[in-house]
Amino acid sequence: FNLLDTAGSGTLSVEQMKMLADLTQPAMLKDLHDLFVWLQGRHQKKGKSGENPLVPLLQSADPAGTNRVNFAAFRRGMRRLRHPAALGGGDARLRELFMCFDVENAGAIQTRLLLCLKLFSARYQLSRVAFLRDVLNEKFGSLRTAFKSMDEQRCGALSAEEWASKMTDLCGPVDSEDLLLCFHYMDKEGERAFTIKEFEALGSFTEAQLLEDLTSLHRLLVERYGDLSKAFDAFAAGPGAPTDSAPIVSRKAFHVGCRQLGLKVANDARVIFSFLDSMHSGGLHQDDFLTLGELHMLGKLQQSSIEMQGAIESFKKFVVSVEAQDGVGDHMEDMLDRMHERLREITKGELF
Repeated sequence: FNLLDTAGSGTLSVEQMKMLADLTQPAMLKDLHDLFVWLQGRHQKKGKSGENPLVPLLQSADPAGTNRVNFAAFRRGMRRLRHPAALGGGDARLRELFMCFDVENAGAIQTRLLLCLKLFSARYQLSRVAFLRDVLNEKFGSLRTAFKSMDEQRCGALSAEEWASKMTDLCGPVDSEDLLLCFHYMDKEGERAFTIKEFEALGSFTEAQLLEDLTSLHRLLVERYGDLSKAFDAFAAGPGAPTDSAPIVSRKAFHVGCRQLGLKVANDARVIFSFLDSMHSGGLHQDDFLTLGELHMLGKLQQSSIEMQGAIESFKKFVVSVEAQDGVGDHMEDMLDRMHERLREITKGELF
């Protein structure tokens, strides 16, 4: 009911009920990543590449600053930004996206939760790095063997161009974005190249372990500084701190800050930096630090997706079974239309 009550009115119209016909489950991580990339590209076209690309979404969905966004407001914001899913016919695609933020299925969310889009994108990127690593291990037996096959000049390092070219030659067509994401994780120093040591580090890397390391970092930062905003300020004052622009944490400053913090985790701090730097800008802004406080949203998203997919399937099966008893049966949209009429009669028009 909360899923379909897009305006939070406490009642469902027949059109809201029929929306269920095109819904199957919340959007996938790939869909959320694509939305983040789209917002980032839109921002860059407007000459604002250094700013958070999610800010326009927050401002469009919640222009009055109420800190509350329901689906109607989310849809309105996406239309203002002219996202393709908001300009076509039907709201199913937008609803699938909104469901990923409304993990409590309350019908509305706090505006700040839209910032989790950056976290969801980072999680998707992490999965693609692991996928490509597994492809290499399967084809070559080990990452060391894979690197030697690519490093024909025996110079001990591969540039981004060499990496993309050799991967295509040796493994066939590979998604260019996957190649870029994987390179971003291996290029720990931000030098547009990686060594065999950095390449082999992917072998011991696991998604679960990195997420544990991120949780450990969050705990230490809060224990030392009190909150993530103060932690960011402390890190931003480290090596390479800009004096003529907004505070930013460089790759080097992050590594130094983690060492001073006494962070002892399985993964190199520079790999953690790569996860947080989901925009591949080479620096972390305050909102990147704040995503550490929302890591629990990843687990909630997974659980919510499973529950909502099950609920949608269950309700549709129920609708079909009722139709079968009456010997009707038709397109799902027509069946939902009749179900709305039945429920309206039963509740005497109070809810439907």
